[in-house]
Amino acid sequence: MKIAKNSCYSIKKIKNGNYTDLHVSILYDSFPLYRYRPINKYTIEQFINDELFATVPVAFNDPYDATVRFVAREIKNHIKTKLTANIDFLNSLLKKNKLKRNQINKLVDFIYERDISPNIYFGNSTFALACFSTDINQEIMWAHYANLATGFALEYDYKELNDLGIQHQHMMNKIIKSTDFLDGINYEEEIFETPLLPVIYDNEKYNVSELCNQYIDLVLDYLEKNGEYNPLSVSLEMSLENKDRFILLIPNVYCRKKTQWSYENEWRLICYNYNPLLWQANNYYVNVGSIVPKSIFLGEKISEYDKNALINIAKSKGLNVYIMKTVMRGKTIKLKPEKIEFD
Repeated sequence: MKIAKNSCYSIKKIKNGNYTDLHVSILYDSFPLYRYRPINKYTIEQFINDELFATVPVAFNDPYDATVRFVAREIKNHIKTKLTANIDFLNSLLKKNKLKRNQINKLVDFIYERDISPNIYFGNSTFALACFSTDINQEIMWAHYANLATGFALEYDYKELNDLGIQHQHMMNKIIKSTDFLDGINYEEEIFETPLLPVIYDNEKYNVSELCNQYIDLVLDYLEKNGEYNPLSVSLEMSLENKDRFILLIPNVYCRKKTQWSYENEWRLICYNYNPLLWQANNYYVNVGSIVPKSIFLGEKISEYDKNALINIAKSKGLNVYIMKTVMRGKTIKLKPEKIEFD
């Protein structure tokens, strides 16, 4: 296991039944984080307007981000035990799905494939993530996320980003309360006080078998009582019944990546994806809110036109401006920011 390089946090392992959660404590409330950006009309507009957007993981360059693991055999056994404990309900489901009494395993497989199997991606449209790095001198980051060093990077302050994330949660809670999505659920506003956390680089995916069983229990209860269910309301109800667990669960899923990504030294701001509630389910980008960066760093390969345009925008905002330069360090080269002074 590797952790994003930084001395501003500590990590504690919390044993929870058969599972171990990692709990991150932030030790300092002010330190810089950097966001690498390519140059296009969207990133320029966001820079001009001081907007911060987060991205739904389904649109990430890593298609396996925010994935989890669970044991299919255990979950199928749980489904079967739950069904056979209520014969009348079991028979009604068999009849509804045009199955015979000896085809219970087929019914179990159907429920598993419908409600559990797709969740290996853990609802990777439920949250959106804004990604940052502690490292401004990383050549690979400039190559991958700033279009071969022709783009730019913005410096933000941790506390201001974290506060923005909390404000976004309050806004999301207002949206939830203003819709009929709650379906009678007694909803109390929940806030993650630390939505901005370091990424843990670990090849072991987070085990959610126990939570899958709880989800199945709720689904079957809804089906027995109402004949139908809303997956979103079931998920919300389960999160409300497991508040303490979900406070640890969310970062353990959304702030984990495989070790080969550790060069990114990444931090993530975890934001709710409110688009489905606004009937924009296919929109992968969430406007988190307004925040002014502290400085801008220009890629070493940036064009003269883009360089002058970004400098003019930065000057109007009173920002420090740096340009990355290659310098020799022994037998290798390094990137170093060089401040651009104005008259």
